[in-house]
Amino acid sequence: MPVDDDVTGDQGRFADPGWTTAELLSGTVLIECPTCRSRAQVVARRPANKGFGPRRLSCGECAYVADHDGNEWIVYEDGRDPWFGLPLWYRKQIALGVLWAYNEDHLEALRDYVLADLRERQKSESSGWANQSIFSRLPSWMKKAQNRKRIAAALDDMRHR
Repeated sequence: MPVDDDVTGDQGRFADPGWTTAELLSGTVLIECPTCRSRAQVVARRPANKGFGPRRLSCGECAYVADHDGNEWIVYEDGRDPWFGLPLWYRKQIALGVLWAYNEDHLEALRDYVLADLRERQKSESSGWANQSIFSRLPSWMKKAQNRKRIAAALDDMRHR
C-alpha cells in the first residue's frame, strides 16, 4: 500500500479478510530484541499449524537466538509476542490504549480498518463465524470514528519506526 498522509477517514470500504489470531501467528512476528533492542523476528521452525509449532527468535543485529516449543501461546493485550512475552516491534502507547501489530501486513490492515468509512465483516473461511476475525475483536476505542485521526497518526508513526 502506498504511503498516504490523508487521515480524514474518507477511505471507502474495508472488507474484513477474516484473519484469526492463529492465522496471523502462522507467519513472521516482529519483536524488539531482548539484548540490543533492534528489530528481531520470531518465525516457525517448520510450517506452523495455526500458530502452534516450534518458533525461533533471531536478531540480525546482535545474533541473539532463542527457541520456543510453540505448543502454547498467549495473546497479550499490551503488545507482546505470544511465545516469549517480549515487546512487539510495532507497539505504541497512546492516550486511548496500546496499539500493536504482529508484522507489516497486520499494521497496514489495521490502518486500512481504522480509516475506512464502511467496514464489512465476513465469515471466517476456517471457522465459519464472523466474530472470530481479529477486526471483530478490536477494542471499542479503535472502532470509533472520533478516534480515527489519532489512531491513524500513531499507526503511521509505528510504520516509520
